[in-house]
Order: sequence, then structure tokens, then C-alpha cells
Amino acid sequence: MNTKYRSNVRDEPRFLNPSVSSDQNELSDNKTGLLDYRSDSDTFIDIFNSSLEYNNVQIESNCTKEINRLKECFNYQYELASQYMWLIDCPVAARISPVNKVITPCFHKSLISLISAYHLTKQGLWGAARPLIRHAFESLIIAKYCSVNNESEVFDKWVDGVDLYFSNAILKNIKNPSNEQFKHFWKLLCHFSHSTVFASQPDFYIKPYVDDIRVNFVFIEMLMECSYHLLISHIITSDMKYYQSRYKDKDRASELRQLLRTNYSLSKKSMTVGAKTFIKNYRATWSIKV
Repeated sequence: MNTKYRSNVRDEPRFLNPSVSSDQNELSDNKTGLLDYRSDSDTFIDIFNSSLEYNNVQIESNCTKEINRLKECFNYQYELASQYMWLIDCPVAARISPVNKVITPCFHKSLISLISAYHLTKQGLWGAARPLIRHAFESLIIAKYCSVNNESEVFDKWVDGVDLYFSNAILKNIKNPSNEQFKHFWKLLCHFSHSTVFASQPDFYIKPYVDDIRVNFVFIEMLMECSYHLLISHIITSDMKYYQSRYKDKDRASELRQLLRTNYSLSKKSMTVGAKTFIKNYRATWSIKV
């Protein structure tokens, strides 16, 4: 006999808050994003717009190192990719990855998702940013999986837009290294992305949620380093390296790699062991269950 799940929340007494505190009044008047549903407050759009401006200033002040490092990483990574991407459809017919139709779009779309998540987080919309972080994570895992297992039907389903069951089709089939960090991170992002109690955010007031904002920046830095690995180890082939060195700026490409390695080394200093392991496992040589 199945027992119906019942939450204890059902039996909790109703909590009454008979008056709005002076602190809440001050926050609302200062347009810091608290949603108190007062009929005499500013319009929802005005509260939203004002909070974005206020939050951007506060977050840039409190997360200066992370923001500056991410700005550099986005710019350097795009510039490095630009040294090679012209060869994908170039008449010189450089050899490219056999699954390029997956890995390059996944790299490209993950950059768009991550810069969007960065922009939202910097304005205090840390909850809205997390589904984009999940998209980037899934894109990067799918891309590397196809690169190391290019006969997999994951490639065929992805390019044809057929539904992929991410955990069963991909995560469970990564034999080495351990897939535990990938599964843990994906489960966490699913909580944030689906309509669960963990999703979105209570309002636009950021003071109680500084840790959530910093966590987003860590997530973005983790995935940016994974994106860098995908670019240099899976998208860029030996032929592409040859033609880049012959027709583009070989020294600048080398310089960009060094700048990115330095930034990613700095970012890991403030990461947990789990985050570092996640990056290490993404960069490792994968073996796939057959």
C-alpha cells in the first residue's frame, strides 16, 4: 500500500505580520527591490528597474575581482576562438572535428548563456540566471560526450532536435572519470530551473542573498574553464592550429591561452574542493560505457 506524502507545512499555524516594519518602509522607499505588495508603493516596473540599477552598483562594488576576471575571460575566450573559427567553413578545407555540428554550436551557445547569466546576476537577478547556467552545463557535457564518442546517437538526436534524456543517455554512460560531480551539479541546477521551492528568488532585494550571487559567479567561472577546454582540446584540430599559425597571429593566440590559464588558476583559489574536482573531471580523458 502506497502512503500518500504529506508535508508538515500543511499543519503549521498561520503567521500574522500586522504591520510593515520601518526597515521595510525604508527599503521600499530606497527602491532596493523589496516587494511588499503595498498599494501605495511604486509600480512593479519602477521597482524592478530601480533595483537593477541599485543592485548593479552594489554587486560591482562587492564582487569586483570576480567581475573583472569574468570580463577578461569572456573577451579573451571569444578572441581566441576567433583565431580559429574562420577555418570551419574556409575553402582551404582544414580537417575539423567529425562532430563539429554539435561541439561548435554547443560552445557558441554556452558562451551566450553564460554571458547572459553573468549579466543577470550582476543586476541582482541571480535566480533568473540559473536556468541559463544549466543550459551551458548541459551543452558542454553533450559536446564533450559527442567528441569522445562520435558514433553515439546523441550526435544524431541533437542535430535533428530529437529529445535527449540527459542523465540516462549521457551522464550514466561516462565511465571514467567519476560522474558524481556532474550528477550532483545537474541535480542542483534542476532544482533551480524547474518550478520547485528552490527556484527563482523572493524579490529583487539582494542584501540577504550575497552568497547566492557569489555562487553564481563561481558556477559561471567553472563552466567558462570547461568551455575553454572544449575549445582548445576538441574544437581546434591540428589542421586548424597549422592554418592559424600560418595565416593568423600565432603569438597572440599563445598569449591569449596564457592569459586564460592565469585567470582560471586564480578563480580556482576561491573554489570548493567539489568545484575544483568538477573542472578536473571535465578536463580529464573520458571513457564511455559501450
